[in-house]
Amino acid sequence: MGEVSSASKLVDLLVQAGLLKADERSEAVNMSKQTGLDITKLLTMHGYVTEATIKLGQEAVSLLQQKQIDNFIAVKALAKALERHIDLQAALEIIYQDGVTPVKAMAAPSVMSLEELLFEGGFLDRYDLDHHLATGQETGLSLGRVLLMRNAIDPAMLLRVLTAQLYSYQSVLKRDDIIAALRMTRLKLISFEEALIRIGIPQQMPSTVTNIRLGELLTGAGVVQMTSMIGALEATITQTKKLGEELIAHGQLDQGTLELALSVQNMVARGKLRPEHAPLTLKRLRELNKRWPDVLTEVVISALLPGDVLDLEQLLRYAGPVPEEILVRTRERFDRSGRMSISEYCAMLAQSGTIDDLLLKSAVRLVYLLKLNFLSPQQAIMTLQHARARGIYADEAIHELSGL
Repeated sequence: MGEVSSASKLVDLLVQAGLLKADERSEAVNMSKQTGLDITKLLTMHGYVTEATIKLGQEAVSLLQQKQIDNFIAVKALAKALERHIDLQAALEIIYQDGVTPVKAMAAPSVMSLEELLFEGGFLDRYDLDHHLATGQETGLSLGRVLLMRNAIDPAMLLRVLTAQLYSYQSVLKRDDIIAALRMTRLKLISFEEALIRIGIPQQMPSTVTNIRLGELLTGAGVVQMTSMIGALEATITQTKKLGEELIAHGQLDQGTLELALSVQNMVARGKLRPEHAPLTLKRLRELNKRWPDVLTEVVISALLPGDVLDLEQLLRYAGPVPEEILVRTRERFDRSGRMSISEYCAMLAQSGTIDDLLLKSAVRLVYLLKLNFLSPQQAIMTLQHARARGIYADEAIHELSGL
């Protein structure tokens, strides 16, 4: 691996470990192209990461090059080292003690082919598979494209099978676990990651309920058609290409949308947005070119329940922006209605003239983050007070207070 690719891998690890934002990476990449400066130097110069973080990342990349650890372990060790303020070797010892298997103790499984996954998962029998494979050999089309052309499998289900193949490629799951999860995916019509959880695979696995895959995000938001996504995914698995680059190369995606999608994906990875809300977030950001506070408020309000009004009321009460009599009067009208939504409750508060629009959006956002256990109640109150004092949105206030 050369110097440039080593730097690129280091930056990838920092993003995956939640130590660098996707938009910060994009900005640093652009500056590196314009100035010719090393991207790691740019990251430290602009205060995105410290030199100590870069050094830890370089150690992780070195171990990856020597095949002493895999990408999954590298990300966990890097995050653990920064969290505990320890060196990388000490972080590795901790995660091995937690049950993560060292690479040297793992068998080196071969990547399961799409054909094998379809058969073992019970999606197609041997006769049909042979027929489709023969067509692929005659036409030069991949197996996935042949299946789509013949409507032999639902596109969404094929996407889940390709997700399983990606796990196989990453060598983070046993073959039997992949097959078991894939069969449950077919029977229960759930995502592959959800199936992993149901069969008891530890949630430390990458891209489980704490994350969302880029392909799932882009198709869910309607950015890329399912057929195009499947073709691109096949290429990324068989030719070791990056999905975003493959989609851009074939005109299915532009760089700006990719960076926006990576920002949404990063928000999910940090626990600030549920995976099921990510596609709508990306869709609304693109459709109306809205600002983050507007879009997140729309998404959050659609996710909150009437019972969450109590948390919103308490947050506003303790943070102090709304007089008590306004809160009491608004709550009474809400209770009398019996059918009023949180959106209508917020509209009544806004009409009172005691709270500005941005602060109300921040309060709604913080209630959502409370439900995700991203913040404690006390942290939410402090964040709303800070947002009020600075005239900024909740997420900006969180970043200023804690760097999250």
